[in-house]
Amino acid sequence: MALDLAMQALTGLSILLFVGLVLAILARRMKISSLFLLLIGGFIMRILQDKGIIHLVFSSTLLVSLALITLVVVVFDGSSKFTLKRVETYSMDSLKIMLMFILFSALILSPFISLLFFGSLQVQQLLFAFIIAITISGTDPTSIFSLIKYSANKTIQILELESIFNTPFTIILPLIALQIIQNAGQNNISSVIIAQLSPLVLQITAGIGMGVLFGFFVSRAMKKFYSKELSPIILLASVLLAYILAESIHGSGVLSVATMGLFFGNSIIRQKEDLQHFNELLGSIFVMLVFMLVGFLVNVHFSLVIIIKTILLYLLAIFLRFQVISATIPSSKFTWKEKLFMTLLIPKGIAVAVVVFSLSVMQFGNALQPLLQITTQVIVLTMALSLFIATIVGRFSNSLLRSPDTLEEKKNDDAPGIIKAVVKLEKNAKKSLVVNMHKKSTRREKSKK
Repeated sequence: MALDLAMQALTGLSILLFVGLVLAILARRMKISSLFLLLIGGFIMRILQDKGIIHLVFSSTLLVSLALITLVVVVFDGSSKFTLKRVETYSMDSLKIMLMFILFSALILSPFISLLFFGSLQVQQLLFAFIIAITISGTDPTSIFSLIKYSANKTIQILELESIFNTPFTIILPLIALQIIQNAGQNNISSVIIAQLSPLVLQITAGIGMGVLFGFFVSRAMKKFYSKELSPIILLASVLLAYILAESIHGSGVLSVATMGLFFGNSIIRQKEDLQHFNELLGSIFVMLVFMLVGFLVNVHFSLVIIIKTILLYLLAIFLRFQVISATIPSSKFTWKEKLFMTLLIPKGIAVAVVVFSLSVMQFGNALQPLLQITTQVIVLTMALSLFIATIVGRFSNSLLRSPDTLEEKKNDDAPGIIKAVVKLEKNAKKSLVVNMHKKSTRREKSKK
């Protein structure tokens, strides 16, 4: 019996991986986000499952484990590519956008969602609405960075940092809300909310502390030792262990992995690029499976009313984000096109997928089960909508973003006169050097003849 279930799960994963690979190739040919096509592919396979054309079975334990491993690998891979200089330069702008957008989403979007989808402002409805609002505030720009030509643009770097900063909150806050709904009734729910504040602080501090500890010792060890066969396995095991130990002491495993990734990325390690390539390849495989599964697990029979309400909600979220970016980022640093780019580029990634998996395996009473179903559907619809918009924005990134060369020229134009003169002399010297080298090579060719 156990072997039969294992074979069913393995068959299902193989089919999803093959279909996902075909869709990823198609997305590359079409130059669109592969995650959007993977999500749509999952929807289509769910329709085929409901009609009895295919039959795929997955256990809830397998799904959540797969999502968590994907989250760990993707977060570590993303954070390991950041240098401390980039973090120091853009961290304040990213933090301001992230904190303000989460705050606005929680305070403004939550009651709006509760009234729009649940028709009530009762505490439990507000908590489900809070889950939707937090997932909307989450960003995962790495999903379409391959479509953007100028990855060195400061706008992209701010969005990259924002995605790392808000990923722990995108996971932790909805899970805390679900725990409150499970453990409290209508009468004592406020005391339960207050009781969750202390664990939240513990999660942040313990997660960062565990990440520093693992990052320091693993980086020191891998600086001295490298094996083509063993080092990638050691690194993957260390990353998973850092996540597990942080969670075991009630810390944030995501923050632990992100901190460890920063240590790894800023340390001198033998064959670091090979190890990063291994993590990136592994993450791509897991992400492919997870996004196919997100589309496959959710009931795709969305009503037209739910779709229209979700679009209305997303438009309000975009408006709030633009206000946040306009208030926190000075106009002297960014053009209005770049602000528009940052406003629209909020695709939902693996963190939101983890929340969807957590919702799909939870069971509530008859009164709360419809709320849970609506919450899951709205989150998945916002994922699809955000990825679709991000794909379009990515296609027009060249006209919305300034290239690094343009930024460098503007920086030189704003510099004092003596600096401009030095820059001009440097350019002329390089130009004359190239001309002289060309003349010498021409003379040598003539002398040979």
